[in-house]
Amino acid sequence: MKLTWLGHACWHINVDGKSILVDPFFASESIRKIGEALPVDYILCTHGHADHCSDVVPICKLHPNAVLIGCFELVNWFAKKGVRSVEPGNPGGTIMTSFGAVTFTFASHSSQMPDGSYGGIAVGFIINTKEGSVYVAGDTGFFSDMEFIGRSGIKIAIVPIGDRFTMGPEQALEAIKVIKPTMAIPSHFNTWEPIQQDPVSWAKEVHYQTKTLPVIFQIGECKEI
Repeated sequence: MKLTWLGHACWHINVDGKSILVDPFFASESIRKIGEALPVDYILCTHGHADHCSDVVPICKLHPNAVLIGCFELVNWFAKKGVRSVEPGNPGGTIMTSFGAVTFTFASHSSQMPDGSYGGIAVGFIINTKEGSVYVAGDTGFFSDMEFIGRSGIKIAIVPIGDRFTMGPEQALEAIKVIKPTMAIPSHFNTWEPIQQDPVSWAKEVHYQTKTLPVIFQIGECKEI
């Protein structure tokens, strides 16, 4: 499994010959060039805020056969924008794909489409593959059902640490304690001043207080896990 961080909350996951793009939003032209050069078979979108979905349509123009997975209202909004292949779902539901299964989870957050229309419920995803499960928490605060999510056996948990709009470092640490993944990756931080955080300090606390291995990415960096 290969993961690439494309900044903010945008991730590219390559597993079993398939490529998954999570929350397409390219915050700079240099990152856009990297993102647009990567293959995309599936797009997973956690909610409708522009910093998570503003590049869905451009990516689908480059990859017209890519399948967009997200909540019912969100994917239908994008279908009206010309996205050809959509798979709607909601928390608790699972969609089977060519690389495995995608299960929708709750996320404690709001959702509004870029034009101000209703974006449905915000979600997270458990991406189940033969190489292990990746939990993408999405934009969320801490919630007790994260313990239930962890029971499924999570290999990689990607959690926000930016604070203000999502969990900050302290809540994200508590999330890792109950999810108990093999690896924890921080996301959704340092894009703008209000969400400035020190991922190294957070990783040290994960290392000291849990049995989980913290892994930090630089923007544009690809790691094989």
